[in-house]
Amino acid sequence: MPLRIAAVSLISLSLLAACGGGGTPGTQTDFGRLVALKPGVQDTLRTTLKVNVVFVGYRQTRPGSVPGAREVTTADFAETLPKTYDTIARIPSAYGTTERTGNTFDYTYNYVFADQAFEDSFFSFLTQNGTAQSLTSQQAQYNCQSTRVTRVEPGDPDTLTDGFVCPTPAANISREITGNLEIDGNLTENWLADNAGQLGVNPGEYTVFLVNWYDRPDFQFHSYTRADAIDTDIGPLDEAGQFGKRGSRRLIAWGGSVRESAPAQRVWFYDLSANPDPWTEAYNVTNRDLNGDGVEDYRMPPIWEYGTRKDSIGYARKVGPDLARVTRYIALNLLFTPSPLYRVALTPPRQPGEIELDVHLEQGAGAANPQAVFDVPLTQTRVAPCSPSRGSRTPCGSGPSAGSSPRPTSASSCWRKKTSARPSTRTPSSSGFSSSA
Repeated sequence: MPLRIAAVSLISLSLLAACGGGGTPGTQTDFGRLVALKPGVQDTLRTTLKVNVVFVGYRQTRPGSVPGAREVTTADFAETLPKTYDTIARIPSAYGTTERTGNTFDYTYNYVFADQAFEDSFFSFLTQNGTAQSLTSQQAQYNCQSTRVTRVEPGDPDTLTDGFVCPTPAANISREITGNLEIDGNLTENWLADNAGQLGVNPGEYTVFLVNWYDRPDFQFHSYTRADAIDTDIGPLDEAGQFGKRGSRRLIAWGGSVRESAPAQRVWFYDLSANPDPWTEAYNVTNRDLNGDGVEDYRMPPIWEYGTRKDSIGYARKVGPDLARVTRYIALNLLFTPSPLYRVALTPPRQPGEIELDVHLEQGAGAANPQAVFDVPLTQTRVAPCSPSRGSRTPCGSGPSAGSSPRPTSASSCWRKKTSARPSTRTPSSSGFSSSA
Protein backbone atom coordinates (compact mmCIF):
# COMPACT_ATOMS: atom_id res chain seq x y z
CA MET A 1 0.00 0.00 0.00
CA PRO A 2 1.52 3.39 -0.94
CA LEU A 3 2.39 5.84 1.79
CA ARG A 4 0.12 8.84 2.18
CA ILE A 5 1.66 12.01 3.58
CA ALA A 6 -0.75 14.66 4.91
CA ALA A 7 -0.10 18.20 6.09
CA VAL A 8 -2.16 18.83 9.20
CA SER A 9 -2.33 22.61 9.07
CA LEU A 10 -1.35 25.68 7.08
CA ILE A 11 1.68 25.94 9.35
CA SER A 12 3.08 22.97 7.48
CA LEU A 13 3.19 25.10 4.34
CA SER A 14 6.12 26.95 5.90
CA LEU A 15 8.21 24.01 4.65
CA LEU A 16 7.18 24.86 1.11
CA ALA A 17 8.44 28.41 1.51
CA ALA A 18 11.85 26.98 2.26
CA CYS A 19 11.88 25.44 -1.23
CA GLY A 20 12.03 28.93 -2.76
CA GLY A 21 14.64 31.62 -2.59
CA GLY A 22 17.59 33.08 -4.45
CA GLY A 23 21.23 32.17 -4.68
CA THR A 24 23.33 30.22 -7.14
CA PRO A 25 23.58 26.75 -5.49
CA GLY A 26 20.64 24.38 -5.63
CA THR A 27 18.04 23.22 -8.13
CA GLN A 28 16.44 25.59 -10.63
CA THR A 29 12.62 25.71 -10.79
CA ASP A 30 10.08 27.82 -12.65
CA PHE A 31 9.66 30.09 -9.63
CA GLY A 32 13.26 30.35 -8.47
CA ARG A 33 16.19 28.28 -7.33
CA LEU A 34 15.86 25.86 -4.41
CA VAL A 35 18.46 26.67 -1.78
CA ALA A 36 17.40 25.47 1.69
CA LEU A 37 15.89 22.14 0.58
CA LYS A 38 17.54 19.70 -1.80
CA PRO A 39 14.98 17.21 -3.17
CA GLY A 40 16.30 13.67 -2.95
CA VAL A 41 19.13 14.62 -0.58
CA GLN A 42 19.04 14.29 3.20
CA ASP A 43 20.56 17.41 4.71
CA THR A 44 20.63 19.45 7.93
CA LEU A 45 19.30 23.01 8.15
CA ARG A 46 21.29 24.85 10.82
CA THR A 47 19.90 28.06 12.30
CA THR A 48 21.32 30.46 14.87
CA LEU A 49 18.40 31.57 17.02
CA LYS A 50 18.42 34.48 19.44
CA VAL A 51 16.18 34.12 22.48
CA ASN A 52 15.41 37.09 24.74
CA VAL A 53 14.72 36.29 28.40
CA VAL A 54 13.17 39.33 30.09
CA PHE A 55 12.65 39.53 33.86
CA VAL A 56 9.82 41.80 34.96
CA GLY A 57 9.54 42.26 38.74
CA TYR A 58 12.41 39.90 39.57
CA ARG A 59 15.58 41.16 41.21
CA GLN A 60 19.01 39.96 40.17
CA THR A 61 21.23 38.45 42.86
CA ARG A 62 24.15 40.73 43.68
CA PRO A 63 27.60 39.40 42.75
CA GLY A 64 29.03 37.28 45.54
CA SER A 65 25.68 36.94 47.30
CA VAL A 66 23.59 33.84 47.87
CA PRO A 67 20.38 34.00 45.79
CA GLY A 68 17.23 34.69 47.78
CA ALA A 69 14.13 32.58 47.35
CA ARG A 70 12.59 35.01 44.84
CA GLU A 71 15.81 36.38 43.33
CA VAL A 72 17.28 35.40 39.98
CA THR A 73 20.82 34.67 38.88
CA THR A 74 21.51 34.10 35.21
CA ALA A 75 23.95 31.36 36.21
CA ASP A 76 20.92 29.11 36.81
CA PHE A 77 19.88 29.68 33.20
CA ALA A 78 23.39 29.12 31.84
CA GLU A 79 23.44 25.73 33.58
CA THR A 80 20.00 24.69 32.30
CA LEU A 81 19.48 26.17 28.84
CA PRO A 82 20.93 24.25 25.86
CA LYS A 83 23.56 25.68 23.54
CA THR A 84 22.34 23.63 20.59
CA TYR A 85 19.35 21.45 19.80
CA ASP A 86 18.51 18.86 17.14
CA THR A 87 14.79 18.36 16.55
CA ILE A 88 13.57 14.78 16.36
CA ALA A 89 10.50 12.95 15.14
CA ARG A 90 9.02 12.20 18.54
CA ILE A 91 6.78 9.21 17.80
CA PRO A 92 9.29 7.26 15.65
CA SER A 93 12.05 8.06 18.18
CA ALA A 94 9.94 6.60 20.99
CA TYR A 95 10.51 3.13 19.55
CA GLY A 96 14.18 3.08 20.51
CA THR A 97 16.15 4.82 17.77
CA THR A 98 16.45 8.60 17.77
CA GLU A 99 15.28 9.92 14.41
CA ARG A 100 16.46 13.46 13.71
CA THR A 101 14.43 15.69 11.41
CA GLY A 102 17.36 17.66 9.96
CA ASN A 103 16.73 20.91 11.85
CA THR A 104 19.48 22.11 14.19
CA PHE A 105 19.30 25.26 16.31
CA ASP A 106 22.24 27.07 17.88
CA TYR A 107 20.91 29.32 20.65
CA THR A 108 22.17 32.67 21.83
CA TYR A 109 20.54 34.18 24.93
CA ASN A 110 19.95 37.81 25.78
CA TYR A 111 19.07 38.39 29.46
CA VAL A 112 17.27 41.64 30.26
CA PHE A 113 16.06 42.93 33.64
CA ALA A 114 13.25 45.46 33.20
CA ASP A 115 13.79 48.88 34.73
CA GLN A 116 11.50 50.57 37.23
CA ALA A 117 9.70 52.69 34.61
CA PHE A 118 8.80 49.65 32.52
CA GLU A 119 7.57 47.72 35.56
CA ASP A 120 5.49 50.66 36.79
CA SER A 121 3.82 51.01 33.39
CA PHE A 122 3.19 47.29 33.00
CA PHE A 123 1.67 46.67 36.42
CA SER A 124 -0.40 49.82 36.07
CA PHE A 125 -1.72 48.38 32.79
CA LEU A 126 -2.69 45.14 34.56
CA THR A 127 -4.50 47.06 37.30
CA GLN A 128 -6.41 49.26 34.88
CA ASN A 129 -7.40 46.44 32.53
CA GLY A 130 -8.35 43.81 35.11
CA THR A 131 -11.84 43.04 36.36
CA ALA A 132 -12.59 41.80 39.89
CA GLN A 133 -14.06 38.30 39.85
CA SER A 134 -14.92 35.57 42.37
CA LEU A 135 -12.38 32.89 43.19
CA THR A 136 -12.45 29.81 41.01
CA SER A 137 -12.75 26.33 42.45
CA GLN A 138 -8.99 25.77 42.16
CA GLN A 139 -8.15 29.07 43.84
CA ALA A 140 -10.48 28.27 46.75
CA GLN A 141 -8.96 24.78 46.94
CA TYR A 142 -5.53 26.38 47.33
CA ASN A 143 -6.80 28.29 50.37
CA CYS A 144 -8.32 25.16 51.93
CA GLN A 145 -5.77 22.65 50.62
CA SER A 146 -8.74 20.38 50.07
CA THR A 147 -11.73 20.03 47.77
CA ARG A 148 -14.14 21.01 50.56
CA VAL A 149 -14.99 24.42 49.16
CA THR A 150 -18.33 26.20 48.94
CA ARG A 151 -19.97 27.20 45.68
CA VAL A 152 -21.23 30.80 45.39
CA GLU A 153 -22.62 32.98 42.64
CA PRO A 154 -19.79 34.39 40.50
CA GLY A 155 -19.13 38.11 40.54
CA ASP A 156 -19.69 38.24 36.77
CA PRO A 157 -21.55 35.23 35.32
CA ASP A 158 -20.64 36.35 31.78
CA THR A 159 -16.98 35.43 32.35
CA LEU A 160 -17.09 32.72 35.05
CA THR A 161 -19.48 29.81 35.41
CA ASP A 162 -19.25 29.39 39.21
CA GLY A 163 -17.56 31.12 42.14
CA PHE A 164 -16.17 29.41 45.25
CA VAL A 165 -14.98 30.26 48.75
CA CYS A 166 -12.94 28.39 51.34
CA PRO A 167 -14.60 28.23 54.78
CA THR A 168 -11.36 27.67 56.72
CA PRO A 169 -7.93 28.37 55.17
CA ALA A 170 -5.26 25.71 55.69
CA ALA A 171 -2.44 26.35 58.13
CA ASN A 172 0.38 25.43 55.75
CA ILE A 173 -0.23 28.00 53.00
CA SER A 174 1.97 31.09 53.03
CA ARG A 175 -0.77 33.53 52.11
CA GLU A 176 -4.51 33.26 51.58
CA ILE A 177 -5.79 34.27 48.14
CA THR A 178 -8.25 37.07 48.82
CA GLY A 179 -9.00 38.27 45.32
CA ASN A 180 -9.06 37.40 41.64
CA LEU A 181 -8.37 40.28 39.28
CA GLU A 182 -8.96 38.78 35.85
CA ILE A 183 -6.90 40.15 32.96
CA ASP A 184 -7.16 39.24 29.30
CA GLY A 185 -4.07 37.25 28.33
CA ASN A 186 -4.07 38.43 24.74
CA LEU A 187 -4.15 42.12 25.73
CA THR A 188 -1.27 41.48 28.13
CA GLU A 189 0.81 39.80 25.44
CA ASN A 190 0.16 42.68 23.03
CA TRP A 191 1.18 45.29 25.64
CA LEU A 192 4.46 43.49 26.23
CA ALA A 193 5.11 43.24 22.49
CA ASP A 194 4.26 46.91 21.92
CA ASN A 195 6.52 48.09 24.76
CA ALA A 196 9.43 45.64 24.49
CA GLY A 197 11.38 48.26 22.54
CA GLN A 198 11.73 50.32 25.74
CA LEU A 199 14.06 47.56 26.96
CA GLY A 200 15.96 47.23 23.68
CA VAL A 201 14.12 44.00 22.87
CA ASN A 202 12.77 43.21 19.42
CA PRO A 203 9.37 41.45 19.86
CA GLY A 204 9.84 39.85 16.46
CA GLU A 205 12.57 37.72 18.05
CA TYR A 206 11.64 34.81 20.29
CA THR A 207 11.07 36.41 23.68
CA VAL A 208 10.09 35.08 27.12
CA PHE A 209 8.77 37.53 29.71
CA LEU A 210 9.08 36.12 33.25
CA VAL A 211 6.75 38.16 35.44
CA ASN A 212 6.58 38.71 39.22
CA TRP A 213 4.09 41.26 40.54
CA TYR A 214 4.16 39.92 44.10
CA ASP A 215 7.08 41.92 45.52
CA ARG A 216 5.46 45.30 44.88
CA PRO A 217 3.17 47.37 47.11
CA ASP A 218 0.52 47.55 44.37
CA PHE A 219 0.27 43.75 44.04
CA GLN A 220 -3.16 42.22 43.52
CA PHE A 221 -4.09 38.55 43.36
CA HIS A 222 -4.85 37.94 39.71
CA SER A 223 -5.22 35.47 36.87
CA TYR A 224 -5.27 35.67 33.10
CA THR A 225 -8.20 34.67 30.92
CA ARG A 226 -9.48 34.22 27.42
CA ALA A 227 -13.09 34.51 28.56
CA ASP A 228 -14.46 34.58 25.02
CA ALA A 229 -12.75 31.32 23.99
CA ILE A 230 -15.17 28.69 22.72
CA ASP A 231 -15.05 25.14 21.43
CA THR A 232 -16.01 25.67 17.80
CA ASP A 233 -17.21 22.07 17.48
CA ILE A 234 -19.85 22.66 20.16
CA GLY A 235 -20.56 26.35 19.67
CA PRO A 236 -21.10 29.23 22.12
CA LEU A 237 -24.85 28.69 22.55
CA ASP A 238 -24.15 25.50 24.49
CA GLU A 239 -22.60 26.20 27.90
CA ALA A 240 -20.33 23.17 27.44
CA GLY A 241 -18.69 24.99 24.54
CA GLN A 242 -17.90 28.15 26.52
CA PHE A 243 -14.44 27.03 27.56
CA GLY A 244 -13.26 30.51 28.54
CA LYS A 245 -15.84 30.73 31.34
CA ARG A 246 -14.59 27.65 33.13
CA GLY A 247 -12.50 28.18 36.25
CA SER A 248 -10.11 25.48 35.09
CA ARG A 249 -9.22 27.68 32.07
CA ARG A 250 -7.62 30.45 34.14
CA LEU A 251 -4.04 31.03 33.02
CA ILE A 252 -0.65 32.09 34.30
CA ALA A 253 0.92 32.26 30.81
CA TRP A 254 -0.01 33.27 27.29
CA GLY A 255 1.60 34.12 23.95
CA GLY A 256 2.07 33.38 20.28
CA SER A 257 -0.84 35.49 19.02
CA VAL A 258 -1.11 37.10 15.59
CA ARG A 259 -2.49 40.59 15.01
CA GLU A 260 -3.82 41.95 11.76
CA SER A 261 -1.86 44.80 10.17
CA ALA A 262 0.91 44.46 12.75
CA PRO A 263 4.45 43.08 12.58
CA ALA A 264 4.96 39.48 13.65
CA GLN A 265 5.46 39.08 17.41
CA ARG A 266 7.06 36.04 19.01
CA VAL A 267 6.26 36.79 22.63
CA TRP A 268 5.29 34.48 25.48
CA PHE A 269 4.89 35.51 29.14
CA TYR A 270 4.87 33.37 32.30
CA ASP A 271 3.66 34.85 35.59
CA LEU A 272 4.29 32.86 38.79
CA SER A 273 2.73 35.66 40.84
CA ALA A 274 -0.66 34.88 39.30
CA ASN A 275 -3.13 32.71 41.21
CA PRO A 276 -2.07 29.02 41.07
CA ASP A 277 -2.04 27.30 37.70
CA PRO A 278 -4.98 24.85 37.48
CA TRP A 279 -3.49 22.74 34.67
CA THR A 280 -0.49 21.57 36.70
CA GLU A 281 -2.49 21.47 39.97
CA ALA A 282 -0.14 24.07 41.44
CA TYR A 283 -2.95 24.94 43.86
CA ASN A 284 -2.14 21.71 45.74
CA VAL A 285 1.03 22.56 47.68
CA THR A 286 0.53 19.82 50.30
CA ASN A 287 0.64 16.52 48.42
CA ARG A 288 3.91 15.90 46.61
CA ASP A 289 2.57 12.80 44.83
CA LEU A 290 -0.65 13.82 43.08
CA ASN A 291 -1.50 10.58 41.28
CA GLY A 292 -0.38 8.06 43.88
CA ASP A 293 2.30 6.39 41.78
CA GLY A 294 4.97 6.83 44.46
CA VAL A 295 6.85 9.50 42.49
CA GLU A 296 6.83 13.19 43.40
CA ASP A 297 5.06 15.31 40.77
CA TYR A 298 7.27 18.32 40.13
CA ARG A 299 5.34 21.57 39.67
CA MET A 300 5.73 25.30 40.25
CA PRO A 301 3.82 26.74 43.23
CA PRO A 302 2.74 30.38 43.28
CA ILE A 303 5.64 32.77 43.86
CA TRP A 304 4.79 33.51 47.51
CA GLU A 305 5.34 29.87 48.44
CA TYR A 306 9.02 29.92 47.45
CA GLY A 307 11.28 29.85 50.50
CA THR A 308 8.45 29.14 52.94
CA ARG A 309 9.24 27.41 56.23
CA LYS A 310 5.84 25.77 56.29
CA ASP A 311 5.18 22.19 55.24
CA SER A 312 4.55 22.64 51.50
CA ILE A 313 6.23 22.00 48.17
CA GLY A 314 7.74 25.50 48.37
CA TYR A 315 9.76 24.71 51.50
CA ALA A 316 13.28 26.22 51.20
CA ARG A 317 12.83 26.37 47.41
CA LYS A 318 14.31 29.02 45.08
CA VAL A 319 12.58 30.34 42.01
CA GLY A 320 15.61 30.83 39.72
CA PRO A 321 16.15 27.18 38.76
CA ASP A 322 12.42 26.71 38.18
CA LEU A 323 12.24 29.70 35.82
CA ALA A 324 15.20 28.26 33.90
CA ARG A 325 13.36 24.94 33.59
CA VAL A 326 10.22 26.66 32.33
CA THR A 327 12.26 28.56 29.74
CA ARG A 328 13.92 25.38 28.50
CA TYR A 329 11.20 22.77 28.60
CA ILE A 330 8.19 24.93 27.77
CA ALA A 331 9.36 28.01 25.86
CA LEU A 332 12.12 26.33 23.84
CA ASN A 333 11.09 22.68 23.63
CA LEU A 334 7.33 23.09 23.22
CA LEU A 335 6.76 26.57 21.77
CA PHE A 336 9.75 28.08 19.95
CA THR A 337 11.58 25.10 18.47
CA PRO A 338 9.39 22.04 19.06
CA SER A 339 10.12 18.56 17.80
CA PRO A 340 7.22 17.33 15.64
CA LEU A 341 5.27 14.24 16.57
CA TYR A 342 5.71 12.63 13.16
CA ARG A 343 8.20 12.70 10.30
CA VAL A 344 8.44 16.03 8.49
CA ALA A 345 10.37 14.75 5.49
CA LEU A 346 10.10 11.94 2.95
CA THR A 347 13.25 10.04 3.80
CA PRO A 348 14.64 7.04 1.90
CA PRO A 349 14.61 4.13 1.54
CA ARG A 350 10.82 3.99 1.77
CA GLN A 351 9.23 6.60 -0.48
CA PRO A 352 5.51 7.34 -0.99
CA GLY A 353 3.64 6.35 -4.09
CA GLU A 354 1.43 9.43 -3.81
CA ILE A 355 1.45 12.67 -1.82
CA GLU A 356 -1.73 14.01 -0.25
CA LEU A 357 -1.79 17.62 0.89
CA ASP A 358 -4.60 18.15 3.40
CA VAL A 359 -5.33 21.78 4.30
CA HIS A 360 -8.13 22.92 6.60
CA LEU A 361 -9.39 26.50 6.77
CA GLU A 362 -11.86 27.67 9.41
CA GLN A 363 -13.40 31.10 8.97
CA GLY A 364 -15.99 33.29 10.64
CA ALA A 365 -19.03 34.84 9.01
CA GLY A 366 -18.24 37.46 6.37
CA ALA A 367 -14.75 36.14 5.62
CA ALA A 368 -13.49 35.85 2.06
CA ASN A 369 -14.21 32.75 0.03
CA PRO A 370 -11.57 30.20 1.15
CA GLN A 371 -10.89 29.21 -2.45
CA ALA A 372 -10.00 32.83 -3.15
CA VAL A 373 -7.60 32.92 -0.22
CA PHE A 374 -5.87 29.57 -0.80
CA ASP A 375 -4.41 29.33 -4.31
CA VAL A 376 -4.43 25.60 -5.13
CA PRO A 377 -2.54 25.77 -8.47
CA LEU A 378 0.15 27.95 -6.87
CA THR A 379 0.50 25.46 -4.02
CA GLN A 380 0.88 22.59 -6.47
CA THR A 381 3.55 24.53 -8.33
CA ARG A 382 5.48 25.03 -5.10
CA VAL A 383 5.05 21.44 -3.93
CA ALA A 384 6.09 19.74 -7.14
CA PRO A 385 9.85 20.56 -6.99
CA CYS A 386 10.03 19.07 -3.50
CA SER A 387 9.03 15.71 -5.01
CA PRO A 388 10.02 16.00 -8.67
CA SER A 389 9.03 12.44 -9.65
CA ARG A 390 5.41 12.78 -8.49
CA GLY A 391 2.52 15.02 -9.44
CA SER A 392 -0.31 16.29 -7.26
CA ARG A 393 -3.90 17.44 -7.56
CA THR A 394 -5.78 19.35 -4.85
CA PRO A 395 -9.54 19.81 -5.38
CA CYS A 396 -11.37 21.79 -2.68
CA GLY A 397 -14.70 21.60 -0.91
CA SER A 398 -16.44 23.65 1.75
CA GLY A 399 -19.36 23.46 4.14
CA PRO A 400 -20.69 24.73 7.48
CA SER A 401 -18.77 23.97 10.68
CA ALA A 402 -20.33 21.77 13.35
CA GLY A 403 -22.06 23.40 16.31
CA SER A 404 -24.64 26.12 16.66
CA SER A 405 -23.31 29.66 16.63
CA PRO A 406 -24.82 33.15 16.36
CA ARG A 407 -21.88 33.88 14.04
CA PRO A 408 -21.91 31.05 11.49
CA THR A 409 -18.56 29.67 10.51
CA SER A 410 -17.50 27.62 7.53
CA ALA A 411 -14.83 25.02 7.03
CA SER A 412 -13.03 24.53 3.77
CA SER A 413 -10.78 21.59 3.00
CA CYS A 414 -8.59 20.74 0.04
CA TRP A 415 -7.62 17.17 -0.80
CA ARG A 416 -5.44 15.56 -3.44
CA LYS A 417 -8.45 13.46 -4.47
CA LYS A 418 -12.10 14.04 -3.77
CA THR A 419 -12.36 10.45 -2.61
CA SER A 420 -9.88 11.34 0.16
CA ALA A 421 -12.43 13.62 1.83
CA ARG A 422 -12.79 12.01 5.23
CA PRO A 423 -12.70 13.12 8.89
CA SER A 424 -9.17 13.78 10.08
CA THR A 425 -7.87 11.44 12.79
CA ARG A 426 -4.85 13.59 13.60
CA THR A 427 -4.61 15.73 16.71
CA PRO A 428 -4.78 19.53 16.27
CA SER A 429 -1.46 19.97 18.05
CA SER A 430 0.45 17.77 15.59
CA SER A 431 2.98 19.66 13.48
CA GLY A 432 4.70 18.72 10.27
CA PHE A 433 3.57 15.70 8.29
CA SER A 434 2.08 12.43 9.47
CA SER A 435 2.52 9.19 7.60
CA SER A 436 0.67 5.89 7.72
CA ALA A 437 1.10 2.66 5.82
